Amino acid sequence: MLNALRKSASTWVAKVLIGLLVLSFAIWGVNDFVGGINRTTIATVGDTTVSAERFDRALSIEISRLQRQIQQPVSLTQATAFGIPNQVISQLVTEAALDDVSTKLNLGVSDDKLRDDIGNNPSFRGPDGQFDRTFLQQILQSNNMTESEFVSDQRAFSERRQLAESVAGGIGVPETLLKAVHAYRSEVRTIRAITLDSSDLSALPVPTDEDLNTYFEENKSVYRAPEYRSIALIHLTLEDVMDADAVSDDDARRIYDERADSFSEPEKRRVEQLVFPSKEEADAGKALLEAGTSWEALLEQRNVTAADIDLGLVAREDMIDSAIADAVFSLSATGISDVIEGRFGPVLTRVTDIQAAATQPFEEVASEIKQEIARDQAIDQIFTVRDGVEDSIAGGASLAEVAAANDLTVREVAAVSQNGLDESDTIISDLPLSSELLRGVYESEVDVENPPLEGDNEFVWYEVTDVTPDRDRTIDEVPDRVRADWIRDETAEALDKMASELSENLSSDIGFTSLAQARAKPIQSFDEITRLSGKEGLSAENIATIFESKSGAFGFFTPADPTLRFVFQLTEASVPAFFREEQTTQQIAQAARPALENELLTQYVSELQTNLGVSLNQPLLTQMLAGTADQPYQ
Repeated sequence: MLNALRKSASTWVAKVLIGLLVLSFAIWGVNDFVGGINRTTIATVGDTTVSAERFDRALSIEISRLQRQIQQPVSLTQATAFGIPNQVISQLVTEAALDDVSTKLNLGVSDDKLRDDIGNNPSFRGPDGQFDRTFLQQILQSNNMTESEFVSDQRAFSERRQLAESVAGGIGVPETLLKAVHAYRSEVRTIRAITLDSSDLSALPVPTDEDLNTYFEENKSVYRAPEYRSIALIHLTLEDVMDADAVSDDDARRIYDERADSFSEPEKRRVEQLVFPSKEEADAGKALLEAGTSWEALLEQRNVTAADIDLGLVAREDMIDSAIADAVFSLSATGISDVIEGRFGPVLTRVTDIQAAATQPFEEVASEIKQEIARDQAIDQIFTVRDGVEDSIAGGASLAEVAAANDLTVREVAAVSQNGLDESDTIISDLPLSSELLRGVYESEVDVENPPLEGDNEFVWYEVTDVTPDRDRTIDEVPDRVRADWIRDETAEALDKMASELSENLSSDIGFTSLAQARAKPIQSFDEITRLSGKEGLSAENIATIFESKSGAFGFFTPADPTLRFVFQLTEASVPAFFREEQTTQQIAQAARPALENELLTQYVSELQTNLGVSLNQPLLTQMLAGTADQPYQ
């Protein structure tokens, strides 16, 4: 209903100005959220007042809408935290300002026009698609609103719309703005760059103990040990209940016989197929072969190569044309067939290799078959074992007792962080159902029984056995990491300094080329760079730096690889010609127009409120928002 009413507003002005009550009419209705209020004025704008009753109804509607969105009750305190009362007051004051001016300008709407607007509103149509007065009455009753109040609101809305359309409706988008947006979106830049890395430094920085200690203290939080938890778990998989040795040879032999085709390879032949346009030419080709012409010479005469006609190593069922397949597989040995009337014309075929049919003996595949049978049986057995484990746990057995009774193993994980790392910051890669397990472990407590985790034919039972709180590490625990980080940061700082000095000292194309030659660096070119499309190898920050530069200027940035620096020169910057009639320009204008209209109307309303004066009855507002503040809205 809410969406339908929104869609019924035919202009942007309607969408901006449509009143909260009209916006939110719904058959589910609203309640008097605050209740017991005096029907007095809560705000005044010029000579127009906003009643407390109107504010109460609008607030109730907005809270109802929020409850439907988050699908849970909302108290007045919570609604205030969302800023809903302020939003409602702001909307009502805006409407009052426009209403005040509309009244002074004697704006109005005829009864016939108002009647047509209400009758044509799709929100009030019945099952037959026609205006349904009974349905309208039900909606009004559900929203604690009389018909006269509704008509009055509709009339005020129509008058506000007239005023708003006269202020901002149909505004044109200035060409200056369109050109500026066009230039921003379409400008194309080209740079050339040389790459600097740590090898360009005269010497890599070497830290002293004091350097490392100072660095560690300044970045202590980076090396802080997270909370670790110790866990015990049982991981039940198909392999735990599979027993291929228990599968008899007779059962395996039965499967072998049932699936004999899967253990056999049919005869295959390597075939070359030469197609002729007519039977006469095919017969002539066969005659040449019988007269001593080689197959290769015949192919050369036909202007084809062996690769063009090679069908590869194929089985009879792989060949599309059954007539050709019969002829090929009727040859007793390698050689050339007679002319065959194929589906796509007469052909000659040559068989160059024959791979005999083969069947794997039972003894070679018996172990594989028994594994498959055991796995199929385990799929049923694993649920029986699971039920037994669950019964034991429900009876008070520990994980160790459960494991012993079911020939399973309890795995102890000494320490795991919430991210699945051990105490050396190495990922524990073999945790079963790791995402679910880690989430469950960090939602549990020590020695608490947890529901089992279930995967694809696997189950995990677990418990937290200990918790080690997060703490600050000492430098002695992470010396190599601190040293590597210090060298990384100092190297980055040195590269930044070098790149900055080089770019500042460059002043000409010749200087840039000389710099590249002196350092034996290739010059890379990056062209067709735009603000919006990006460029491989360049980050958004890199592109922003490029577009902040003047044509011909030099600069530097850190590319996607943080160990590199690019010293660059902006060699070209151009903006494609602007044409207002272009589709892209029209799309920009279409997107910008609503923002301009809304901005103009916002400024107009702000000026109205300043000139008319806005008075808010703060004591009454405070009284209305108190008392039932923590009571959920029903």
